[in-house]
Amino acid sequence: MVQVVERPRVARQPSPPPPPRPFPWRELLPFLVLTAIGFALRMYDLGSRALHHDESLHAVYSWYLYIGRGYIHDPLMHGPYQFHVNALMYFLFGDNNSTARLAAVLHGTGIIFLPYFLREELGKRGAVLTSLLFMISPSFLYFSRFTREDIYLAFFTLGMVVGIFGWIRTRQNRWLYFGSFSLICAFADKEATYIHGFVFFTFFILLWASAPVHSKWPFVWQAVKEIRRRTWIECIAIFLVVYVLLFTTFFTNIGDPWNCLMGKACTKGGLYSGSIGALAYWIEQHDVQRGGQPFYYYVLQIGLYEFLPLIFAIAAVTTAWFRQSLFGWFTAYWFVGNFVIYSWAGEKMPWLVPHVAMPLVLLAARWIGDWTGRVNVTRLFAKPSLLAVGLGLGVCTTLVAFVAVTAAQALGTGASQPLTLERYTLLALTVAAIVGLVYLKVARKAAVGASLVAASLLVLSAFYIHTSWMAVYAHGDIPVEMLVYVQSSPDVPWVTREIERIGFQTGQREELRILMDNGYTEDVGGQRVVHEAVSWPFEWYLRDYKNRRYYTKTIGPDINLKDYPVILVMGPNVDPIRDQLGDYVGQKYRLNWWFPEDYKQWQNDPGAILRSLSDPITRAKFLKFLLYREPMNTLGAREFYLFVRKEVPTLGPASTITPLPPAGAARPSAPISTGPRVAVAEPLDATTTLFGVGQTGEPLLIEPKGAAIGPDGKIYVSEGRSGRITVFNPDGTIATSWGRPGNADGEFNEPWGIAVAPSGEVYVADTWNHRIQKFTPDGKFLTSWGGLVDTSRDPQGAPGRFWGPRSIAIGRDGLLYVTDTGNKRIEVFDANGTFVRAFGGAGTEAGQFNEPVGLAFDGDTLLVTDAWNGRIQRLDRNGTPLGMIPIQGWESHGIANKPYIATGTDGRIYITLPERNEVDQVSGDGQVTPINRPADRIGRLGLPTGLVVGPDNVLYVAESSGGALTRVQLGLKP
Repeated sequence: MVQVVERPRVARQPSPPPPPRPFPWRELLPFLVLTAIGFALRMYDLGSRALHHDESLHAVYSWYLYIGRGYIHDPLMHGPYQFHVNALMYFLFGDNNSTARLAAVLHGTGIIFLPYFLREELGKRGAVLTSLLFMISPSFLYFSRFTREDIYLAFFTLGMVVGIFGWIRTRQNRWLYFGSFSLICAFADKEATYIHGFVFFTFFILLWASAPVHSKWPFVWQAVKEIRRRTWIECIAIFLVVYVLLFTTFFTNIGDPWNCLMGKACTKGGLYSGSIGALAYWIEQHDVQRGGQPFYYYVLQIGLYEFLPLIFAIAAVTTAWFRQSLFGWFTAYWFVGNFVIYSWAGEKMPWLVPHVAMPLVLLAARWIGDWTGRVNVTRLFAKPSLLAVGLGLGVCTTLVAFVAVTAAQALGTGASQPLTLERYTLLALTVAAIVGLVYLKVARKAAVGASLVAASLLVLSAFYIHTSWMAVYAHGDIPVEMLVYVQSSPDVPWVTREIERIGFQTGQREELRILMDNGYTEDVGGQRVVHEAVSWPFEWYLRDYKNRRYYTKTIGPDINLKDYPVILVMGPNVDPIRDQLGDYVGQKYRLNWWFPEDYKQWQNDPGAILRSLSDPITRAKFLKFLLYREPMNTLGAREFYLFVRKEVPTLGPASTITPLPPAGAARPSAPISTGPRVAVAEPLDATTTLFGVGQTGEPLLIEPKGAAIGPDGKIYVSEGRSGRITVFNPDGTIATSWGRPGNADGEFNEPWGIAVAPSGEVYVADTWNHRIQKFTPDGKFLTSWGGLVDTSRDPQGAPGRFWGPRSIAIGRDGLLYVTDTGNKRIEVFDANGTFVRAFGGAGTEAGQFNEPVGLAFDGDTLLVTDAWNGRIQRLDRNGTPLGMIPIQGWESHGIANKPYIATGTDGRIYITLPERNEVDQVSGDGQVTPINRPADRIGRLGLPTGLVVGPDNVLYVAESSGGALTRVQLGLKP
């Protein structure tokens, strides 16, 4: 028998732990750099753009939470997430225009970094390029600087994608936790999460249903099965905890929703409104179709702003990677699902564009990354390939130049024969470049395909960056962009600063009493008409003014107007209170404005698209819109008035620091002095002399606007801010002056234009009293005519009335020609104010106007500065177009950027470019030459506005911001 002896067991030595993986700094660094640059781009000049109506709502209700007034969830303004995070920004950094947008900046910047976690799906190059595209994308950059819920939703939607594919790839619970947190934050941000969740869920359902024809489902199903029960519970707990905290505002808005579910009387609270209430509300809103946009709205938006991702995303779906990649299928389905649902949904808005564009960015970056990885860089930089790149760029530039010259010819901005020769030359150069490319491909075997892709990528990237710059920085609150939707105008922050100035000058500061129009509703012809209030966005801008008071339609007897230095009222709501405004002076501003939506007509008249494309003038205007965003039609706007009591000082600090008079006590008015002012003529150089300055050089005029010369050689100047006419002798001394602010005979509310008849009678465009006044040469009032009317849709409507007349010219027929600027027309009168005719109307066609300002006669030809159409129009005395001269420099819609025009004895034309501080001479063939303007050490030359040329070939220019009148001897060297 064999005895078996058990061998002693030897303890197994534990295997050493794997060495720690080094931190992937090299992979992380590009994302950190791009994120830092993206943050800087989003922070730059963040607070200067006027807050949109919706932004002001979000900013104010977040501010209420910050100052302790609480927050109650209301589906009208979507979820509670943004209000809590905005309140946190205020708590950390204070409340101002920049911090109101800071949370949006942080989430928009976070989108740039998130592709770091998708390096496996996008490829390392593709992930970096994804971050780069998010950094410069027009729609993502714009709405990362816009305090609205959509940029938060975009961040958390991408976070959900990171969580889903992170779990599929690694089976690490942290990705499920992050995805769950992203899901509840998205849900607490906006109800569109239902759309994104539906798209994601149906993708995996369809993946399962189509499993027999592909091999991708088993891998996904295995990942789902490996989620442990505890992990499910933890993810649900994350969702519920965040849901309860945010929707109940940390248990301050719980309510009793169980009673609501049983049909009993209840307080719904955040738990109910955040689920059933929110979904029900937005389902109802589908039929409202706010904005009324057509089904092809996102085709236009993506084509205008996200063209680069669109082009290369299309390229991506043709690749082998796409056919083999679960992520590729998912991203393509994500785009199609979002595009179809958002196009079908009742509300189509520009802030939804990032949700449609995001999957395009991912696909495009993957394709560009793969292409840059496989292209032979050495061959691409070889001489033949570089030559091919140059020829490709040459084809692009010559084609663009060809289209531009064709546009110039269509618009008639140059001589026809030279432009035709230029077109043929450019066409020949294009053909030559194409022939060169064929030669390089066939004879030299150059990498023409890769070279053309490189050239296309360079051109598209340059235009992509240009588009971002225009949308975000150049036109952030100017609706020449489709991304800019019913935007608060730059007038709103300007008026806010003016109210702040008034608060300081009256000594009331934030105790200033402000009366505000609350709107009203009335029945007109059996129809309910809603008159909007002036409240938003002023509720945000004036939040620190505690003595704001609203009135409805009329100002009741319980309101003592002497207590209120400032009134804000919507333009259409002025009439019911007009008789109560005798002690106020007013100015009209834009509250908000919007992009012209002519494209809506295409859904009812598709043939209009082909008609537009076949029209060379329309094609030319469209090219100018693409390159410079010159609108093809007039911008729409809602106007409001700022009324200020006459006794409020116009300049300088408050005259006293003694306590304010008791409520109801009137302060004495402070008329502008009409006594003698000692003025001298101060030479600046051999050609330029200053009029309207004192013996010590101080300017004596207050915002001079217009200038005219009488038959006796005296120079008449209208002073806008002081409501005064000042008359200079030819030697620069003051002969006389008259007027004061007001609306009585002989008083003015910011007079601009002025003209003197051969008989010596003086005509003044009393702009914001909306009338023309007539005086004797020494200022005795003779008559006036006019009154406010908005008839911009009908140039023949309400003859003899105005909306802000700006200029007067007297023709050789003795008639007065007046620019009715707000109504986009010219009105003609006889010497006593009898209406003769009107012509013009809003538009961009010849004979139509967009902000007509200055007028002058060249013989019997009427010249009009058609400011926002960027041109001088030549018309006969009946308004028939005779030609036009394009002018660069009038693009700004600034309040003071109103250009005027004059003609010299030699037929030359002179114009002002106020915001450029420039006066130009225009020759008969349209050549524009700046006139030398000497430097002035104390800034008395600035914002040149009105101008006139005397018979002695002397040019006089009203320096509006400098407070003086410039006399320039033409034809001499300085």
